Amino acid sequence: MMVSLSEVKSYCDERLKISSIIDFENAFNGLQIENNGNTIYAGKGIANIPGQNIIIKGDKSIYNKLISELTIVNNVKFSDNLNNIYIEAEKAIYNESNNTIITIGKTTVDVEKKYTLNSENILFNRNTNIISSEKYST
Repeated sequence: MMVSLSEVKSYCDERLKISSIIDFENAFNGLQIENNGNTIYAGKGIANIPGQNIIIKGDKSIYNKLISELTIVNNVKFSDNLNNIYIEAEKAIYNESNNTIITIGKTTVDVEKKYTLNSENILFNRNTNIISSEKYST
């Protein structure tokens, strides 16, 4: 039985829910590269940084090579497998040079699957393993 290309595309779109992924304007296939390759925009995806033992997921991300900074927006899930810390936030900025993650907006932090912190605008310094916020936290 022969299947047309449009049927295959429709099947894949339905299975992968392509229409639910919000893309950057003018992005091609979920990826847009600008500024001579120094700025990379991506749709829904996963950043696996094996050298740091972290995984970051989110709906949109922007990587700025010049300052080694990854900004993730919407449904952010940050897993630090080295320090056993899991963070969920609305927005997060991971700075590879400083080895820090800053969250913006409501944030939940799970430490060693024992302790849960609810706050906003958190700074997690992976070098010192210190989590801090100037906002009310529970």
